[in-house]
Amino acid sequence: MSNAETKGFSHLFPASMIVIQYELIIEYANGERKKYNMLPQLKNNSYKKLNDINYFVLAKNAEVTVEWPEGEDVDPNELYENSVICS
Repeated sequence: MSNAETKGFSHLFPASMIVIQYELIIEYANGERKKYNMLPQLKNNSYKKLNDINYFVLAKNAEVTVEWPEGEDVDPNELYENSVICS
């Protein structure tokens, strides 16, 4: 996403994250806390390395999404729209 595309959506950027098993608990800049289950994605060959939990836990915030050391990431819309609100 370019800066022009993300203008006005900065409140949806991941501000912090916790990794539990193959789930990402994300707190967005707007204070919303959501949980994203990566298990269904791990069947995709492009996420093959993420099946190793030791590699999976290396996830980090990457501006508008979550990213792993070798460049694997999740589409920001997928991450936000298909996660569930945590209480």
